[in-house]
Amino acid sequence: SVHGFIKVVRNISNSNQLVDEDSVTSIFFQHLYSSLHLVDDYQDSCEQFFVFLNSLIKKYDKDDKDILLKGFIQKLLKHPVIEERENGPEDKVLIGIMSIIITIVKKSPSLQKRCLPLLEEVFLNCLFAAPDSNKNQKSLPKCKTKKSRETAFKLLAEISRNDSTNYRVLLSLLYDQIESIDIRETGLSIDRKKKSKYGYVGLQNQGATCYMNSTLQQLYLVPEFRQGILSAKVETDDYDDNLLYQMQLLFSYLQESEKRYYNTSSFCKSYKDYNGSPINTGIQMDANEFFNMLFDKLEHSLDGEG
Repeated sequence: SVHGFIKVVRNISNSNQLVDEDSVTSIFFQHLYSSLHLVDDYQDSCEQFFVFLNSLIKKYDKDDKDILLKGFIQKLLKHPVIEERENGPEDKVLIGIMSIIITIVKKSPSLQKRCLPLLEEVFLNCLFAAPDSNKNQKSLPKCKTKKSRETAFKLLAEISRNDSTNYRVLLSLLYDQIESIDIRETGLSIDRKKKSKYGYVGLQNQGATCYMNSTLQQLYLVPEFRQGILSAKVETDDYDDNLLYQMQLLFSYLQESEKRYYNTSSFCKSYKDYNGSPINTGIQMDANEFFNMLFDKLEHSLDGEG
């Protein structure tokens, strides 16, 4: 790309004809646009590429902006998940693509109607999709960092501005998202404490449950055991009282949460002693005894499924 730019500049410089601004803009734009397929290989250094491309699009006055928009939408739809966590590296390619689409729609508001397929992609896959338990690939949503999420929200606002169809679809998606939230089950909180930069989530001590927390953390860090728990099928009428389900919930939070720690109170309530009573979280227990009892209960739960 650099050599291409140098060649273009030399051709312009050596030309005896005056080259107007629109021609220069078109030349540079076509060169950058033709290099767009290479940008994924330069994730860490592509920011200025998109800044330059964005500035050219603001001056681009040809009538093929609908074709350009379609190309960028397709690139966004096919773009893989790059970001891993909120405080991790930003996906500069994704941010750049969304910024370009915002610029095109701002310049040509009539193209908003072409963005309808983009609404669901941005709202769900980029912002609110629930992560899965497959650690062999990075989990949705695509936007996890502050900058990428801010850009995604700006994109939703821009393609819904003064367009009644897109606006109604966005409202419907928002309504469905709110209706799907179960605050009791998900343990949502206004607590804004974020997990450390090392990417690990802690377990909150309920009084004297350090033996439990340390054992659960060690079990979670065994990939085969973690996958076995998360992939187990749970059939129950009472998820609050089901130990296997509560352990799946705990492991899911350790894997995907952006909080500093997970509140283990629901797990503690589901963990009963041999008399069927919830454990006393204020009394220290032997870690080996807890380990043996936990595996007895898990084995019983899994045998019940079979």
